Amino acid sequence: MPARPSRRPLAALTLSALLCALAPHAGAQTGSTAAPAQPNPTPTNPAQPSPAPAKSPPPQYKAPPIESPYLKLIRRREWTVRAQITLQANYDNLYRGFANFDRFRFESMTMIFPIARSTASSRWRPGSADGSLFLDQTAVDTSPTLIGPYHSGAIYARYDAQDGNARTVRLVHTHEVTAWDTFFNELPALEVPWPTGPWPDDAMSTFGPQEYINPQGAPDAPVADLVSLWTKGQDPKSISPVLLAKWLAGNVQEYVQLEGDGVNRAYYVAGGGIAEGVELKGAAATVVDRRGSPHDMAALLTAVYRAAGLPARVVIGIDDDPERRSREVRSWVEFCLYDEKLDITTWIPVDIARLRARSSRMLPLDRPWEYFGTHDELHEVVPFAFHFIPPVDVRSYNSPAFYGWRQTPLNAPYATQFLDLDVNRTVQRGAPKP
Repeated sequence: MPARPSRRPLAALTLSALLCALAPHAGAQTGSTAAPAQPNPTPTNPAQPSPAPAKSPPPQYKAPPIESPYLKLIRRREWTVRAQITLQANYDNLYRGFANFDRFRFESMTMIFPIARSTASSRWRPGSADGSLFLDQTAVDTSPTLIGPYHSGAIYARYDAQDGNARTVRLVHTHEVTAWDTFFNELPALEVPWPTGPWPDDAMSTFGPQEYINPQGAPDAPVADLVSLWTKGQDPKSISPVLLAKWLAGNVQEYVQLEGDGVNRAYYVAGGGIAEGVELKGAAATVVDRRGSPHDMAALLTAVYRAAGLPARVVIGIDDDPERRSREVRSWVEFCLYDEKLDITTWIPVDIARLRARSSRMLPLDRPWEYFGTHDELHEVVPFAFHFIPPVDVRSYNSPAFYGWRQTPLNAPYATQFLDLDVNRTVQRGAPKP
């Protein structure tokens, strides 16, 4: 493993000194440096997933480089993500203690499931998406189509059905992912300035609307007020993107108290062991409550980064923890570091829930932080999504659950959903012996 960087001469960089650095004159001392461009987000793709059965070619995609000068990938693991979504039609919500079972009736239907094609710590294997859509016990689509990219660079596997009449709809989806641990080369990263031109497309798209983070596009008032309070109304761009990201993460670390695991379980099922989806209050409500789940902390830090002008996205992954009976769904944050001179885009992971679980106080800024860039657990955490709810015209029931579906004429008003996520080590087969 590469040696950790030595301490940077920032010993005197306390919070008050950092706020002084944020003063308007601090950025002017650089002289020839142009003012950084203000975010002008690329509009998210407004096209909605059509229920039409026609298959379209997958989006053209060029995988990013495995490494950058600022983030090293180590300890590789190969994984297969498996998801099963089960929907049962009923007249009323089972939380009320009873149900009158109905049937899904539609002329056309689309169901989508996310694929995180590239994150700071992972790459999916193009061509590995596979699965089946079932109406009751009958498979009606066994050939998914890829759609996207959407907000944050997300793509989705789409499954279609026609002329349906079923009590149960079930999606079984798999794809393969390579995951690594990360090591952050922080010293040179601290020297990367704000870009003077536009951010790369995937980064620019993160400034667009996203449920639970910035639903209207612009930061929600509680989030904007919090950032203004922390910066004392001064320009966040007066310090480097990495130092700003680190300092804001430390403030969120101190501000929010961890509460719960963020899983909404189907308590009407015997034992309550089946997940219905994710329990979220969102960034604005987390500011007000000052407490939230790991998913809420990730949503808040993402919203804070965006409010400060730094492109950021939530990353959602499945943790292969052998001590758990079921897989843990984890959320963390990635912010964009764009070296305009070298034309290199690097997403830097920040596991704010792990930072908060380790300490309720901000660590010294002049030393590396575990879980800020450097993360030795990510080879066992398999990213699969950037959104709790897909950024297209689809829905889920009762709780956000990463997938989405749409039927015409209309979705059933009530249904129950069961979410089963799992990862397994992908079998690696060598070349055949002569």
